[in-house]
Amino acid sequence: MKYSNRGIRYIHRVIGDTDIYFIANKIPKFEDAVCSFRISGSRPELWYPYTGRVESAAVYDSEGGITRVPIQLEPYGSVFVVFRKNAKIDQNRIILVIRNGQLLYDTSKLERLSSSANKETNQVVKFTRQSSDKIEVAVSEPGRYTFKTANGNAQSIEVSSLPDPIEIKGPWQAHFTPNWGAPEYATFDKLISWTAHSDPGVRYFSGAATYKQTINIPPDWIDKDRQISLNLGRVEVIAEVKLNGKYLGILWKAPFTIDITSAAKAGDNLLEIKVVNLRINRQIGDEHLPEDSDRNPNGTLKSWPQWLQEGKPSPTGRYTFTTWRLWKKDDPLVESGLLGPVTLHLIQTVKIKM
Repeated sequence: MKYSNRGIRYIHRVIGDTDIYFIANKIPKFEDAVCSFRISGSRPELWYPYTGRVESAAVYDSEGGITRVPIQLEPYGSVFVVFRKNAKIDQNRIILVIRNGQLLYDTSKLERLSSSANKETNQVVKFTRQSSDKIEVAVSEPGRYTFKTANGNAQSIEVSSLPDPIEIKGPWQAHFTPNWGAPEYATFDKLISWTAHSDPGVRYFSGAATYKQTINIPPDWIDKDRQISLNLGRVEVIAEVKLNGKYLGILWKAPFTIDITSAAKAGDNLLEIKVVNLRINRQIGDEHLPEDSDRNPNGTLKSWPQWLQEGKPSPTGRYTFTTWRLWKKDDPLVESGLLGPVTLHLIQTVKIKM
């Protein structure tokens, strides 16, 4: 396999008559390239480990014993590219994409040609093959799109202007896990790190907090040919998303985006975002409290304290216990919580017959 981006790594395995390539992005930014595989005559499938989605590639080319496939990888993202021996190539595979006269993809090039990708998703256009002759095109920016296929056909679609993203602003009501130092509820007029909060219980909190907000979705956003994407901006560290009580999934790496179309309705919608951070801040906060166990000078434990063996809470009010004191009270705190900005994005979908 050949590729143009140094951030991309791969492993190749053969299982029976199937070639499997695992391709991974080792850096915390978007990477995309047209990758060349020493495979011919087989249609590539894309298997996404993050979501479990499996789809036949719509944009690729195969000639001269080489198959070239555009691969788009999120920060630290990965994908399996699978070639089955009996999966014949599509004669109507897309090999070139143009937007407003500018090349977006050209499978003859070992690189992406356009830098005009959507900053939130790194995609201007995404293709999903639904059948041998039908492809769904998802567009995040307006314009005239032209697709050229390997059999010489060309087709164009016109996507009118799309509304600007909607930023979801405060105040946000957050419910913190009780009995871990933070108040049960806290209001954030704007999204900030818990470590910047004036209440030390929030500042040193480690655990889960659920943000709630009522968001308004315009009626014209609700359409069978439109998708609504929720972008959480920055999250430290993991987020679980619900809309109108419907569980939509867990986000654990950038970009923190999720499709909320299935749960969205026109008008008011209840958005719930449960965020979990690391244990570091609570351990640093505990170092401001008196010692509750017999320690060596280097912080290691001399003996198990009696209160711990009896299953009782720390007599000094500490929330955590470790055999080795990993942190000091003056160590810097780690940013935590929902940092945003939280935005809604509209994506237009068009079904085309190639």
